[in-house]
Amino acid sequence: ESRIFDKIDIPGTYPRVYVSNNFKNLSFSDKSTFIHIVYSYYYTVNSKYDFIVIIDSLTDEDIGGYDLTYGLQFF
Repeated sequence: ESRIFDKIDIPGTYPRVYVSNNFKNLSFSDKSTFIHIVYSYYYTVNSKYDFIVIIDSLTDEDIGGYDLTYGLQFF
């Protein structure tokens, strides 16, 4: 399969993006572009969504985040 994201939801304060192994194999620039697209969509829907939580879909653990100030960050 070639999907980049397994799931995107908003269970609380911020949207959560569950990323696949395909996402992990992308260049940092491509990862940033894909996450920025998700961020832009949700920020347009609700400006309170000013941060995206990135979760590894295999481990269900937070692995990073994205906002306009710091860009893409991995923990």
